[in-house]
Amino acid sequence: MTIKYLIIQLCLCVALSGSNAISTNTAVIKGKVTIWNDIPLENIKITASKSKGETLSNSHGEFSIEVNGKDKLRFSADGFITQKVNVKDAGKEIHVEMELLSDDFSETGEQVNNGFRYIPQTHRTTAIERLKERREREFASYNSVWDIIRGRIAGVVVQNNNAYFREGLSGSISTQSTPAIIILNGSRTDSSTVTNLDPRNVKDVTLLKGSAAAVYGGSGGNGVIVITTK
Repeated sequence: MTIKYLIIQLCLCVALSGSNAISTNTAVIKGKVTIWNDIPLENIKITASKSKGETLSNSHGEFSIEVNGKDKLRFSADGFITQKVNVKDAGKEIHVEMELLSDDFSETGEQVNNGFRYIPQTHRTTAIERLKERREREFASYNSVWDIIRGRIAGVVVQNNNAYFREGLSGSISTQSTPAIIILNGSRTDSSTVTNLDPRNVKDVTLLKGSAAAVYGGSGGNGVIVITTK
């Protein structure tokens, strides 16, 4: 009986030690989240399915998270297709390339892709300009929103209640030129809405082109004007 008891105890110890090894089989995985291969994305949410770990990518697109061997990492953010990575296939460092949810806008007036806000300020193209009131009620002195833009940004021309981005100061604007698209409070709108918008209600106007505008899909190729009201 004594020998049998000892054997049972030994088996229990082995079983318990094995289960503890499994439960503590965790590791820290590091990685980077980007778009267009080398532009980092910040504040991308990373969650682990099994360990329930959760973190956000930093301003360099980097992250670290504790996982177990059976975990699956989920990368998500507004405006992007959710990406999933199996830990067992990932190694200790991974590179996740995010994709935009859509290459274009919804024509129904629904919320549009605001993916550019996940690009750290230091990595945004220098072709981003933001116009804000430098003093209280400054915009109230303008007759229209177009007047706020006109003459304030080099390389931007306002014609017939539309804004056009040109290459260099000598770039010309023809009747075939495509105007910049307009985003008002997160939704795409048309030039007539901007024309009728009271400048006194405008908080800021942001003009985007290059990689910053590209997050709005193919339509952003001619530049984007983002208007926020008070």
